[in-house]
Amino acid sequence: MTKIDINKKKITKSLSQTNWKAILFFTTFTFLLWIILQFTKTHNVDDEISIAFSDVPVKEILSVQEIQLPINIEQTGFSLFKKQFIDGKIVFPINELQKKDSVYVFQSSLFITQIAKKLKLSTEEFSVTNKEVIIPFDVKATKKVPIHSNIEINYAKSYASYKGVQINRDSVNIAGPTNEIKGIKSIETEELILKYVRKNSSGELPLLKPFTDAVALEFDKVDYAFEVEKFSEQSFNLPIQLKNAPDNYQVELIPNSITIKFQSSLDELENINEEDFQIECNFNSALSEASILVPKLTEKPKKAIRIQLTPNRIEYILRK
Repeated sequence: MTKIDINKKKITKSLSQTNWKAILFFTTFTFLLWIILQFTKTHNVDDEISIAFSDVPVKEILSVQEIQLPINIEQTGFSLFKKQFIDGKIVFPINELQKKDSVYVFQSSLFITQIAKKLKLSTEEFSVTNKEVIIPFDVKATKKVPIHSNIEINYAKSYASYKGVQINRDSVNIAGPTNEIKGIKSIETEELILKYVRKNSSGELPLLKPFTDAVALEFDKVDYAFEVEKFSEQSFNLPIQLKNAPDNYQVELIPNSITIKFQSSLDELENINEEDFQIECNFNSALSEASILVPKLTEKPKKAIRIQLTPNRIEYILRK
């Protein structure tokens, strides 16, 4: 046996006698102890947070949407680790900043308490560099445009609404560059289709934003509401009142009465009678070539809807 072989056997025997479990346990324990010490130890860390601004007046455009603010945090490693899962952006209403002419001024020293609260820190655990940031803004052109509701309601049989859909705003102020807003004539709501409606409803409906981000809306949604009632149909046969009949002639109407059909709520139907309606034919508007008069409904109760006149054309004969 050579000397080399003897040495190999000694090394192999030595390795086989080594307590690897003990070494692994000691190494793991040491590492965990180091981790625990790091988490319990107080650290001093330089960081940066983003400051954004909300509730900017619709007629203003900020030249800077966000600013970066250097901060220094002094906390345990465990607390710093938890901070990694907190959103680093803080939003302040723009009206909390000082306003001078055409700029807003952000003075970091005035917001230390608010920043600490939002970051869930005490004022002793962090410091902020006293920083003044000037935020210029431009004034947009503004105008008021009507709101068009894009709502379609299909009522269940025998149900209807007197007033239909009501929205709480009929117009909205828009703001933006003059060349962008001059072509905007109205703002529409998102589409809402309701079917087989038989009860009152209300809700919010977003406004459709203009095609460009340069144009802002004063608000971005409206409230809508409508009341639904159960309706029934009624009909009357009514005489026709003739206006502006020609002198020295007798006008014979064919027919001389009209059937009127209408709907009303069950509560209101019993309060509507024939005297609440009046139908007229004005001879000055006669279709002379065809000897036709067109009947018009000149009086009706407010609670009568979906009114139909039959027939809707009246023939006439002139007699001396």
